[in-house]
Amino acid sequence: MTTRRIALALAVVVVALAAAGMALWLSRGDSLSRKPKPRCSHAVRKPRTYRPTRPVDLVRIDTLDVRPLPCVILERFTARDDVSLCDVLRSSA
Repeated sequence: MTTRRIALALAVVVVALAAAGMALWLSRGDSLSRKPKPRCSHAVRKPRTYRPTRPVDLVRIDTLDVRPLPCVILERFTARDDVSLCDVLRSSA
């Protein structure tokens, strides 16, 4: 196959995939790759100027691992809702 035929075949494949709803683009040279997945909607840092208005709108989370001995691991999880001032504490060994 000549270079022109290969380019034409690739163009046909890209057009067919675009028509099927699969978005592809060239990145890092000539390799085809998919778009990166969108970031998750959970666990996204809010802007500093954000003010929560409803309960569970903004929750502060804290975790702590305590290792008093080499074979003993104590874990603590704390969550605090800033609007309702509700606290949740969980410890596990």
